[in-house]
Amino acid sequence: MKIHFQWKIARIDLHPNLTQNFSLNLIKDHQIQITVFAVSSFGTRTIEFLNANYTGSNSMTKDLKIGPYLLNLKIPSFPPLFTSKINRFMFFYLSQFLSFLAMPLTIVLILIVGGAVFIKRKWGKKLLWTGIGLLLFFTNPFLSNLALLAWEPDFKSFEQIENHEIGIVLTGVTNLSKTANDRTFFNKGADRITHALQLYRMGKIKKILITGGQGLNPVNPQSEAELLQRFLVMTGVPESDILIEDQAKNTAQNAQFTKTLLEQKGISTEQEFILITSAFHMYRAKGCFDKVGLNTVTFPTDYYSHDVKYDIPSLIFPDPFSMEYWTKLVKEWIGIVVYTMVGYM
Repeated sequence: MKIHFQWKIARIDLHPNLTQNFSLNLIKDHQIQITVFAVSSFGTRTIEFLNANYTGSNSMTKDLKIGPYLLNLKIPSFPPLFTSKINRFMFFYLSQFLSFLAMPLTIVLILIVGGAVFIKRKWGKKLLWTGIGLLLFFTNPFLSNLALLAWEPDFKSFEQIENHEIGIVLTGVTNLSKTANDRTFFNKGADRITHALQLYRMGKIKKILITGGQGLNPVNPQSEAELLQRFLVMTGVPESDILIEDQAKNTAQNAQFTKTLLEQKGISTEQEFILITSAFHMYRAKGCFDKVGLNTVTFPTDYYSHDVKYDIPSLIFPDPFSMEYWTKLVKEWIGIVVYTMVGYM
């Protein structure tokens, strides 16, 4: 895996009479191979600094001699995102597998099928009735709404939000499985971009930064950031007021790639940004942006919970959407645990 750095991230300080070039290769986790090519009046010299260990919290400095000149090589700390492609691949599918095992529907099916297969045994009947009981629990709209109300942070009024330069919008709100070049198909999370637009129209933010690519296994050649940019331009937002980061595939990359984009644009990363994403997802998103050093104030949107209702349908009638809400919560909780374990938040 080749890692290309810009001078703001890694640099070589040389004598002005010395020209240079260098490459860095990640050969395995926490080891890099650095090759430095230097050209001076006495010819070309190649220096290799092999198997240099690094961690996510320590930078590395190495002094190298080229003839009469001293070369000072400085490598900063590497965020956890810059691990091997294999590790990122394994991380994604491991988290997906864990999410599948922990999904309420998976648990219910295992219990009911297991109980039906071993119905003649005492413990088989217990499995069956436990599965039926959990099915009723997970499809109860009153209970699922209570869980969502406990998890989702309260919404903030537009008036209480102070003015900021940039609002950061996380994607995950469009239907990328349906391709069209003249429109944007939205999923439920459209609040993320419509509320960002409202903040912009009210003067609460001067620019909108959209972060998000195509996700994994895309069928649509367009990125979500591009689709949302097109939507904002259609509503009259000048293209100059829209920044897009269209490579991120998960929340951790949303944070890291957003910081990189801001640095490339010469925008101060010391200021406070408004972070706009779904309420159920805000805790993990905020944690990832805190981890990379971006200071954000949250603006939750896209609520799945609603005001408590004490009526017969809510209290008694099973609702398939309740199972979906529990699934969304469980997947988010697993994501938080995994992200914490690997150092993304």
